Amino acid sequence: MNNGRFRFLIGFTAVFLAAVGTQGQTVRYGSHIKIKHLASNHFLHSHNIKYKHKKSSGQQQVVAFANDDDNNWWIVKGPHGTVENHKAGETVQNGDVIRLTHRVTNRNLHTHQGFPSPVTNQQEVTAFGELGVGDNQDDWRIEVEGGGPWEQDAPFQLVHVASGKRLHSHRGFSNAFTENMQEVTAFEGQDENNGWYACAVEIPDDIIKLSRKKVRREMLKIAVVDFAERGNLEVPDAGLTVAEWFTTALQKTEAFDIYERLSLQKLQSEYNLQQTGLLDEKTMAQIGKVRGVQAIVTGSIMKFQTTISVTVKLIDTETAKIIDSADIKTKSMDAVPFEIDNLAWELATE
Repeated sequence: MNNGRFRFLIGFTAVFLAAVGTQGQTVRYGSHIKIKHLASNHFLHSHNIKYKHKKSSGQQQVVAFANDDDNNWWIVKGPHGTVENHKAGETVQNGDVIRLTHRVTNRNLHTHQGFPSPVTNQQEVTAFGELGVGDNQDDWRIEVEGGGPWEQDAPFQLVHVASGKRLHSHRGFSNAFTENMQEVTAFEGQDENNGWYACAVEIPDDIIKLSRKKVRREMLKIAVVDFAERGNLEVPDAGLTVAEWFTTALQKTEAFDIYERLSLQKLQSEYNLQQTGLLDEKTMAQIGKVRGVQAIVTGSIMKFQTTISVTVKLIDTETAKIIDSADIKTKSMDAVPFEIDNLAWELATE
């Protein structure tokens, strides 16, 4: 490793950025960022073009591009298998395992053993997956120079968790199979061509709001009631299914100790209620108190004309007051599973 050369590049970049007046900010989960290669100052870039070189995977190209455009934007997410808004608003720290999702094509920065890169035959780097969902080969560990939080303009390296290789690029290596843009690879060695920095950071409004909230200090012991159904949903047992999804999403937030799932049908029978599916807050508090929980989660799923609405409430069993509530609206039942995690986080944060 040429440590002197790497330190020179870091120092040069810091001086250059200071000279042009760049103001750095912290990179958070959910941030939209542009990344530049330290040695060449090219952007980490992808586009909806597949690799076609010999022994390629045929997946979407990732290259380093000299010019600035929308295909240089990436979204910072938690590792494969985590919820869509994993740690949303929290600062990314040195050593964290992350995914980078290409904003335009919604595919993840990815590499895999056994597939050579198009120019130097190092390990191929691609954008992989559909709708932001790929596999564990999308996971990268960030190593921030000097440790600490990941900040705009701070030099860093990305280490592929599965293979141990580092995200890498190098001047002068391009051909028709990279659209004549600079090759990006995964490299097992350590040199100055492994260095990158975030040159632009945008934090969407919803992430800013989440960053100002905190997960509830006290883990609440709760019971979840199957959701009531209203309107013609055209899906059998929609309330039961959505409540099951929501229970799983609540568990992922680690803000709740879920004691019990309760059948709405049995509760209606037990409390001699009409089959409206609706239980008032006082009754819900009573039900929760009997079962020894601090709060009870109730919800409904309703279709009105072309809009489907899912509403949830967190009810204090001592006071029968609503601690918190949240809702989502969509045009299709198919979209509900993708919104459930956000709904759970609304209840999980103060």
